[in-house]
Amino acid sequence: MDVFENWDCWINSPLGSWLLKQEQYWMDQNLEDVFGYNALQIGPSKLDCLRSNRIQCKVRICFSAEALTRVDDVNTLLASQENLPIQSQTVDLFVLSHVLEAVINPHQLLREVERVLIPEGKLIICGFNPVSLWAIKKNLNKIELVDGVKTWISIGRLKDWCELLDLKIVGGQYSSYLPPLNSEKWIKRLQWMESAGARWWPTAGAVYYLTAIKRNSCLNLVGPKKWHSPKFKKHTVASLGKIISG
Repeated sequence: MDVFENWDCWINSPLGSWLLKQEQYWMDQNLEDVFGYNALQIGPSKLDCLRSNRIQCKVRICFSAEALTRVDDVNTLLASQENLPIQSQTVDLFVLSHVLEAVINPHQLLREVERVLIPEGKLIICGFNPVSLWAIKKNLNKIELVDGVKTWISIGRLKDWCELLDLKIVGGQYSSYLPPLNSEKWIKRLQWMESAGARWWPTAGAVYYLTAIKRNSCLNLVGPKKWHSPKFKKHTVASLGKIISG
C-alpha cells in the first residue's frame, strides 16, 4: 500500500485542498532559484514540489506500484523506503513533503537522502507541526487528520537527526495558522489568521518547512609533520605538475 494513498483522498476535502495550495505556493516561491543537475522529490502525488524549479533532471520517487498509476509524470522511479536506487553524492536538491511522518523507518530514509546528496546539496523537509492548533484537535479527538499518519515529528527531533547525519539546518518557516475546520466558508472567513499567526504565535503553524545543507566532509586535513616531509613535498609538486600539464 502506498503511504500517500490516503493523502490523495484527504486532499479532495476543503481543508486538504486548501493546505495543498499553501504548500504548492511555498514550493513554487522558494525552490525556483535552486540550481544543480539532479533534483528528487517524494510526497503526495498531487503536490509537485519541483514545478517551478529550473533543474533539468527532476525525478519523483514512489514506494509502491499503485502510486505510479496516480502520478502523471514519466520521470517517476519505484523504490523501497529503506534503500534508494540512486548513486551516492549525485543529487543537488531533495524534497521530502510529509514523508518522514508516513514511512515506517524515517531515520533510515533520511540516512539514504544524506547519502545521495552531493556535498553542499540542499534538503527540504515539510511536515506537520506537533505543537499547533491542528495537533491539539488531533490529540483531543483521538482522530488522525490523514488516515495512516499517526506520528508528527517535532522540529527538535529532526534537528537531532540532521546533526547525527552531518546535515546542517540553515532555514525554517511555519505556515497554516487557521484552525482545522473542514469548511470552505470558514476557511475563507479565517484567512486573516495567516498573517496574525505569523506575527503573534509564529511557531504554532500547522506545517513547517526546514532547509538543510549537507556538510562538505570530503576534505582531509594534513598534519604539520607531513607539511615538512620531503616525500610529501615531492609528491605534491609532481601532482600539481600533472594537473597543470593535463
